[in-house]
Amino acid sequence: MCSLLEGLERWNGVEIEVRGKIRTSGGFWLSGVTCASKVRIGPVTFPDAIALTDPSTDKRLKIHPVSFKWDTTSRDDLRRAVREAELLGEEVEATIVGVFETRVPLNTLAGTAEDDYRGFGNQSMAPGQILIRTVQNIRRLSKRP
Repeated sequence: MCSLLEGLERWNGVEIEVRGKIRTSGGFWLSGVTCASKVRIGPVTFPDAIALTDPSTDKRLKIHPVSFKWDTTSRDDLRRAVREAELLGEEVEATIVGVFETRVPLNTLAGTAEDDYRGFGNQSMAPGQILIRTVQNIRRLSKRP
């Protein structure tokens, strides 16, 4: 995941497969790692997270046109795993397959104040998003102390 965040423009528009922890807070996020190199655009430092987006949502949320939809079986499996993990105090890890997007040029991801995020996901706080084709290898894990 860190290589994805370190090469935002290189991966833009490319179908990728990436594994990480799934977080929820106003949507799905891929995170769970602390990258040595932070995405910093002007005064804004982005969290180590990628927004996960259903490609059938509002067209204004997508940059690249895609001909696929998030397959319903993996969507339902992920939702169920996250719901159960939250009840049991666990985490969910999964492999996401889809098209990665960011804004180009990268300076359009942020404004002039340190909290002026213009990225993706809830509150525009991710420097990129994945338009999900499918989710694979969904696992619930005990949270580490």
